[in-house]
This record gives sequence, structure tokens and C-alpha cells, in this order.
Amino acid sequence: MTKRSKTRGIFFRRGIAYIRYQDSRGCLVRESTRQKSVRVAEAILAKRKSEAAMQSHYPARQFETEDFEKLEEQWWEQHGKYTAS
Repeated sequence: MTKRSKTRGIFFRRGIAYIRYQDSRGCLVRESTRQKSVRVAEAILAKRKSEAAMQSHYPARQFETEDFEKLEEQWWEQHGKYTAS
């Protein structure tokens, strides 16, 4: 029998605790805690919620949008003008 959490935003899958929260853009984020403890999951969830409120948590899967013109200029300065056309 697995422990069940009464805290919203914490759920278990195969005995591992997962958390669910909204990031600063309002998108749902589901994240594994890699733990079986409810207390650890509650602590991580509280940390992620406060980071989202302060906009200080940046997941590794998010990328900044770049303008193609900026990339082209950067490529030209670093490589393009030194190669034979």
C-alpha cells in the first residue's frame, strides 16, 4: 500500500511522488521528485511555487526565442566573412 497525499499538487505513480504546479506563464508543469516521501514532495512543491511566483525558476527545457536576422548577423561576423563565397 502506497502513501497517498492529501496535499493538492502531489500525486504518486509507481510509488514515486510527483508534483504539479503552474509556472509563471500559467502552464501546468509536472515534475518527478524521485522520492517516495510526502514531506520531501511538499517541500519541493512549496519551493517550486515560490520560484514561479518570483519568476526565478528556469527549467532546462525552455529556450529563448531568437530572431533569424540576429543569428544571421552573428554567423556572418564569426564565420561567413572568412569563408570563400
